[in-house]
Amino acid sequence: MNTKDIRNALKSRLVSANIGPNRAHPNVEPTGGRPFFEMSFTGIDREGGTLKGNEILSETGQFTAVVVVDQGGGEDDALDYADAVAALFPEGQRITITDGEIVIRRPAEIRGGYPTDADYRVPVAVFYRAKAD
Repeated sequence: MNTKDIRNALKSRLVSANIGPNRAHPNVEPTGGRPFFEMSFTGIDREGGTLKGNEILSETGQFTAVVVVDQGGGEDDALDYADAVAALFPEGQRITITDGEIVIRRPAEIRGGYPTDADYRVPVAVFYRAKAD
């Protein structure tokens, strides 16, 4: 199990759902205009199973998909997209990865929207734990 597999599986779930906007992957500029999803990850905790070596047995983290729409058009469109993203990651969902599995730990959180420059952003936080087989 490795971090790349975990992150790619979560990003793939969002991308393959084809729920609308373009996607901005971490460290990649968004293509096309608004609306789009801006994806990012925050690691919370990793556990190994041995006192020597680098084997990772579990990783806990947060996947965030920020819905980005034009500012000034109200928040309804952003919230519709946010609800669709949250529905992709229900509590208890299991996603198979190489040498392990990702489990969604609790319902996705749709956080308060905020304006930035010409954008209006609504973050959707997905909390996961990946475990090795």
